Amino acid sequence: MLLVESDEDLRVAYGWYLRKAGIDVDAVGDVPDAELALATTKYDAVVIAYRLASGDALNYLRERRAAGWQMPVLLLAGWDHVTDEYSVADLRHVDDQLVKPFPLDDLVERVRKLIQRAAAKAAQVLRVGDVEIDTARRRARRAGAPLVLTVREFAALELLAANQGQPVSHADLIGHVWSEMVDPPSGALAVVIGSLRRKLGPTVDVRRVADIGYRLTGQQSPAEMGLAFPVTIYLSDQSVHRQVQAAVEELIHTAGAVIVDRDEPVLGSWFRRMRARTRAAATSGLAREAATSAAHALDSRLVLAQDATVTATMMQNLGPVLASLQPTKDAVIRVGALLIVKVEWTVTVHQLTAAQQLVLDHHPQLLTSPHDILAALRPTTNSTATTSVAFATPPTTTPDMTPNTAPPLLSHNSDHPRAPDSPAGPT
Repeated sequence: MLLVESDEDLRVAYGWYLRKAGIDVDAVGDVPDAELALATTKYDAVVIAYRLASGDALNYLRERRAAGWQMPVLLLAGWDHVTDEYSVADLRHVDDQLVKPFPLDDLVERVRKLIQRAAAKAAQVLRVGDVEIDTARRRARRAGAPLVLTVREFAALELLAANQGQPVSHADLIGHVWSEMVDPPSGALAVVIGSLRRKLGPTVDVRRVADIGYRLTGQQSPAEMGLAFPVTIYLSDQSVHRQVQAAVEELIHTAGAVIVDRDEPVLGSWFRRMRARTRAAATSGLAREAATSAAHALDSRLVLAQDATVTATMMQNLGPVLASLQPTKDAVIRVGALLIVKVEWTVTVHQLTAAQQLVLDHHPQLLTSPHDILAALRPTTNSTATTSVAFATPPTTTPDMTPNTAPPLLSHNSDHPRAPDSPAGPT
């Protein structure tokens, strides 16, 4: 980056601190030296003081912008300059500003964000999966068709795609999607990402990175993906459908799958049918451990190993879904071989055999009938048992939803509870 500051002491201090932070800096004292540096070196950003020996930096920036100059610029100004010498309209010539005095850490942070934004704009067309992002024209296409995005959705996609495969922090996304001067409401970024994720489709994955932010990666096309499985959500109270659907979709992502199709929801009570596919056979340590655990809980003769792995992984991460169901009295959620049924505030979680999945495929009306579905799926004397976990959840209490802990009650579709570490079925 290029630093233009007439005050020698400040120029030395700023340059030293920026270099210490790992940023390559050329520092000059005035516009003529800056012109020479810009003519001979390609920079990612310019930091320029408002008051220079040759005059007002904004006059220089106006002339450069009028000539089509696109360089990202951070302006350093004093309070007297901000209040007396230039208007808000003048700031259209700069990308960001800092008012003196300021902590040097703020300078480093602003410069890094400026360079990051420049990188997002540098590539005119970014490609991720079957999505193309034209950063110059501010347009996106999916599989060749125009992709309709809001301004904020496009800004988030632009930054994530420019850093494809790398996590982008919440702070950087908020700064790029809104601005440094705006503090959006809590959860606003998650809403933008959720909407963007639904529009991008199955070949682009936007995944939450715990305690950091989000990471975007390209995925296989649906034809190249693995196991397909149905997803349905029935709620007796439609007021919580957004929270429940978001929790279910996050669970599916956690299990290494992606939603590839959605029907329009049926209102009144609330029902939605979707379809998901696994991205590839799971190979992570968590997935392998889950598959081993699943061997005792599922009939391996009837359920594919990949299906068992996906289901077992979801069983280990049910906390947010169960928490989202708290306000509704009755519900049925099916995600492949995973079934969650809530009747009169009591939740049961089941891993289904292939035969029971077939029953649901042929009798879809059961997916909207919490009172009838368990009776219809109750195993006969010759069928393989289904593992289930029961949670008593009256509306005034909240059960312990801590993931990856033993459930309070494990039943074997009988009247007698089984210890949590007992085998769940025939081996």
